[in-house]
Amino acid sequence: SAIQSALPLRYAFHHTSIFKVNEKVNFTPRVQVLYSNGATNHVMVLEARKQLNLETAVYAGAGFRGYIWRNDAAIFNFGFEKGYVDFGFSYDINISSLSESTNGKNTIEFTAIFRSPPKRYKPLKKRTICPLDQPLW
Repeated sequence: SAIQSALPLRYAFHHTSIFKVNEKVNFTPRVQVLYSNGATNHVMVLEARKQLNLETAVYAGAGFRGYIWRNDAAIFNFGFEKGYVDFGFSYDINISSLSESTNGKNTIEFTAIFRSPPKRYKPLKKRTICPLDQPLW
């Protein structure tokens, strides 16, 4: 028999678009919708990113977390990328009625993301020709 989890399923939808202003500047709207056990949460952020040189970029953004008609938090973030490493800082300000329950405490987050370099593919040494691609006569 299969082991069943006591935790409810969590459904997540993520979308990110990149709108280039020029070769060094772009705007990135991000949307995340989470649903679990009857509760829905939305996160919407708009970031601006500037490429400083070939390996270095900085970014800053603002957004909100909450439900469609109920905002829970205002979000502000900034960070920088250097090569395959991204360091970020985020500050969430509690703006919901729950701020009274949490004594107005807000959240600070630090992130460090390490990405692996893209894999370099070696070209094939010998080209194989499919016999079906050859003319029959």
